[in-house]
Parts: sequence; C-alpha cells; structure tokens
Amino acid sequence: MRRGTPTRRIAAWVGAAAMAVLVATTGVGVGTPEAGAQTPTAPGASGVQPTAREPDRGAEPTGPQVGEDSVDTTSVSPDGEFTPVTPARILDTRDGTGGFSTAVGSATTIDVQVAGTGGLPTTGVAAAVLNVTVTSTTLPSFLTLWPAGQGRPVVSNLNWVPGQTVANLTTVKVGGGGKVSVYNHLGSTDVVIDVVGFYASGTGPSGSRFHPVGPSRYFDTRDTGTPFGQGESRGFQVTGRNGVPASGVTAVAMNVTVTGSTLGGFVTVSPGDVPTPLASNINFVPGATVPNLVIVRVPPNGLVSFYNRFGSVHLIADVVGWYDQDRLTESGRYVPLDPTRIVDTRNSNAAVGEQSSFAFAVAGFAGVPGTGAGSVVMNVTATEPTADSYLTVYPDGTALPLASNLNYGPGQTVPNLVIGRLGPNGYARAYNRWGSVHVVVDVSGYFTEVTFGFDTCEAPSISTMAAWRSASPFTSVGIYFGGGLRACTNRALQNPAWVNTVVAQGWRLIPIYVGAQAPCTTRSVRIDPANAFAWGVDAANDAAVQATNAGLPVGAPLYFDMEAYDNTDAGCSLAVKQFIAGWATRLRELGYRSGFYSSLNSGIADIAKAANEGFATPDAIWVARWNDVPNIFGFPQDLLPDSLWAAHQRIHQYRGGHPETWGGVTITIDSNAVDGPLAP
Repeated sequence: MRRGTPTRRIAAWVGAAAMAVLVATTGVGVGTPEAGAQTPTAPGASGVQPTAREPDRGAEPTGPQVGEDSVDTTSVSPDGEFTPVTPARILDTRDGTGGFSTAVGSATTIDVQVAGTGGLPTTGVAAAVLNVTVTSTTLPSFLTLWPAGQGRPVVSNLNWVPGQTVANLTTVKVGGGGKVSVYNHLGSTDVVIDVVGFYASGTGPSGSRFHPVGPSRYFDTRDTGTPFGQGESRGFQVTGRNGVPASGVTAVAMNVTVTGSTLGGFVTVSPGDVPTPLASNINFVPGATVPNLVIVRVPPNGLVSFYNRFGSVHLIADVVGWYDQDRLTESGRYVPLDPTRIVDTRNSNAAVGEQSSFAFAVAGFAGVPGTGAGSVVMNVTATEPTADSYLTVYPDGTALPLASNLNYGPGQTVPNLVIGRLGPNGYARAYNRWGSVHVVVDVSGYFTEVTFGFDTCEAPSISTMAAWRSASPFTSVGIYFGGGLRACTNRALQNPAWVNTVVAQGWRLIPIYVGAQAPCTTRSVRIDPANAFAWGVDAANDAAVQATNAGLPVGAPLYFDMEAYDNTDAGCSLAVKQFIAGWATRLRELGYRSGFYSSLNSGIADIAKAANEGFATPDAIWVARWNDVPNIFGFPQDLLPDSLWAAHQRIHQYRGGHPETWGGVTITIDSNAVDGPLAP
C-alpha cells in the first residue's frame, strides 16, 4: 500500500490484559431580523408591545430544582436511532446458520431473517448494519442486498473474482417480515452475515444519534513499526481524541484498513469489554491492502479491541463519526432509503485521473433531501483502476484529509461502505491518488442534520397541530410560554395540557420567553443598565415558573427573545451582554438550558463578541436573518463565526411572517432551520 501522506498520528494502545453537549436550544425570536431593516413584521415577530406589563420581579421558581440538568426525553420518537450490538453471526451458508446450508447459486436470491436474530428485536427495526462476507466464490460476480419484498435495485454491495474472500459493511433497510434479500449474480458463493447493530423505526427502542467527524486518522501501525502478530489483540482508546468526546459515546464508525499481511486471515473489531466474538470485519490474502467500514459499540472505558487471526499485519483506522444518546436535537437520525445509484463514471467514460478529484451532487437525489442531510451512507466502488492507489471521499469545499476509504490494485473492483459528510452545497468529493479509476456510488440512506420548525404568535389549536404534524415538513414549533411583553396571551400554555398533547402528537418544542428589552429601544419595559445582570437573573427565575406552568420539564431549553436594537450604542450593547449573562447563569443553576434569540446584526453579533470577552453566554442561539436560505452556518464571519455554537447549538429563522397551508389548515408563520436542542 502506498502512503499518501508523509505524517501520521501515533496510536495509544492498551494491552489485551488491561482491557476488561453543550446543548443547544432554539429560540423563536420575532421582529425585525436586522437592526433598522424595514421588513414586514410577522405574527409573533412583533412580540414586544409597548402596552405590555412588566413581569413580577424577584419571583422564585417553585417547580424546578437547582442542579438538575437533564430533561425527560422518553416521549421523543426513537425513529432513526442506532443500537449497537456485540457482533453476532446470523447467516453462514457453510454450516446452515440462518436456515441456508448451501452456497448461493447464479442469479439466485435468498431472503435472510434479520429482525429477531443476533440480539435485534423482532419489531421496530428500520434498517440493519451487517458485515457481509462472500467466500468459496467460483466466478467473477457481485452481491446485492435490499429490503425483502421489493424489486431488486440496480446496485451492488460486494464484488469479487473467483476464489476471493471479501467482506463489506452494509446498512440496509429491512423489508417484509423483518427480512433482507440477498442476490448473487454469477457462479456460486457462500455468504456469511454478522449483525453489528440496527436503526429503529418509530416503534423501536430508543437508541443513539450519529455525529460526523473528519475523516481523521486514529492510528497507523506502520508509523511505529508494530504490526499485529498472529492471534494478537490490542485495545485502542477511541474516546477523547480526533473530535470524539471523552465520555457518553455509545459507538464509533471508522474505516479500518489492513496492509502488509504475511498470511491470509481476518481481523475482528469488537467492544473492549467482551471476549473476541465469532465474527470478522476484514478478510484478506497475503500482501493485500483491504479496507472496510466498521461500526462498533464503545463500552464506558472507551476501549475497542482489534484482533488479528493469522500471520502479521499492519492496521490503519480513520474515524468518521460517533454516536451518543443526546436526544435534545433532531440531528443524527438515520433515514433508510431504497438503494439507488447516483454516480457511475463509466456511463460518461470519465475516469478519475491521477491526483484528481471530482465533486458529485448528493443532496436532492435518490431520496436525500435538498436541505437537511448532514451525512450520507453510500456504497462506493472503484473499478478498472490502472495502478495501485486509494480513494478518499470527503465534503466538497473542504481540504483533502489524511484518510482513505478504498484501496485497490490494477484491474480490481473494490467496494466499501462510506459514511460521508456533505459540503455546504450538498456535494461530496472523491479523490484518486495514482493512475485512473472509475467510481460507482450507490446511496442507501442519510443522517439528519437540519430539520424545520415554525413559530407563530398564538399557540395553534390541538386540531391544527394534528393536521400539520401529519402533512407538513415541520417537526418543531416555537411557543411563547412566558414573559410580560408577549404580544399574544397564549392561554393554552397556562397549564400542561396543550404541551402534553402536542408532544404526544410527535412535536418538539422551541420555548420562547419575551421579557425586558434593550435600553436603547422604545419598548415599554427596558433593561436597567445599572442592574442588567440582576434583571437577567430575575427573568430566568420567572421563566422557570412559567415553564413549569406550561408543562415544560426541567432541562428544556428556554430562549430569551431580544428584539433588534442599535448595537452601535456601546452602553446598550453592554447592558444586553450583562443581562443575557444573568439569564444564562441562572437558568443553568436551575437545571435548564439557556437560549438566546435576536437579529444577526444586533443581539447575535453582540453575544458573539461577548463569547470572547469573558461573559457567560447562552447554550444555544437563534439567529433571525430573513434571507430565505435555511442555512445554519456561513453567516458573515465578523458577525457570527462558524466556530461559535457549532455543536448542534443553532436555529436560524430564515423567513418572516407568511401564510402556509398544510392538511387543509392555514397559519401565518415564521420559518426556521433547526439544528439545536428542543423540548421535551
């Protein structure tokens, strides 16, 4: 295997004997998106009224308890959440495991039972993560997996030549009866399937959400000259490095490559708290360089075990993402799709040349939404290469990373599953190092990143919310639960009944509090600059009381709505920073998440400055910028750098008051792109 880069990270290994978010909220701010802008005011966007009364000051909350920092998310749908399992064999045609005891013949399909096997539940499984291996192959061929009961798609998951043993990870939507169809094109082959996890449907168990990183190199044993010996197992610390948190991680996804092998064999990657299971991730022959994507459960100690069966071999691991059980946002859910081919460079005879890359559109194709997908699951195949080389898939518009996804030699056809982040334009990019190669891309699903919410002045009726939940693209709603300067009474929020009912319908909530405004405005209640921090504390105390009354649990994000103001007034800006520091500090003491809604050019720009000036700042921001573009990042960097509130801590109100009709019901709303924490 050629080394594509001169430097590598050094691994921190643990011997076998030793093995045993800042959260975000979304505030639905209303009013002018930018200071001084002459734009129409949407319902709710005019939320601050000069005749509104000041809230009772000094009120102490009676419901929430100081120090509580979690919110009950048991009512949140588990749809698309991942549950890792210790690898378990559910099919082996060599010995009859899974009900099939003969090789799969030419042009033959078998339906394999997945749900209810290998630690998976019998119901509630939307998609399964399977490591599929072919062996005893007799002719050049390919294998296709798809949901049972549907027509076979024009895609492939594994490719091989006679006598080759090849493995590839697949994420496949589960079809009728909890089964997956497996098709072999030519000759005969034995098929082995190990299940490593599953994504739930709406009726499945709660699980974990995916967060992409990198790709970033974990380790390369060639750097230290320490290949794995025969029968050797090593533990590697996967947490607290390469963008993966030190705690709370339930699984990691990484591309693992073997190279320099002296004998044919296999490598098994497994959780570090169990014995090496009867399963394999990568199969190889002497001297081969073979990659495979691995998704593995991470135990509390953060150790993952790598085991080599025969000979000696070098291993390289590149992390592409991690999972955790933070369910406060809508990000990281997996949406399975019917497998669809989106790229085949053979069709245009446009092979990727040496040290060349090409960008390909993913968002808006094959069921992937034009906006909202953060990462996509793709089976990428390299075919007809002219030299030993490797392929790297990465977000378009970013620098080429130190990582690889596929490795191949002249004339080989090599597939590998890729979890790839998309660039801001919805494109991914593929880079080839040496020679030329054709590339084929089949999409099987995506992970959510941006979802959509709306806010409106008065809480809609229960029947309206039901109609919109079933018909609209929105999954969250902003509610004005408290504050003396609300424009609408929202009597429905004076007790928990409305919140409990709409949450049961499947809605997530963006709670908004409208209190005292900047001192340089003409609002009826304005922050006292001499006591701004204390005023923020008082607002938080009252917000906690009103949140309890409305049925919002401790741990929920509460957004303060600060309407646009003149932030060229230094004293006014300072008062806002101090006020929000008091708001954020007190809400954290009470166990809530703090959020802040304002226009980009005034409040948000000031809070971004406050983050570098030593002020306490909110856990999440809600940016009012009516540009009709549902972006989360990419605002003017002098106003809001992309580096701030970057961990699923942003909402963007991108369109002001306008009517929309869903389910036969029309509401005037503001539209929001949501990538921040929500209630409940």
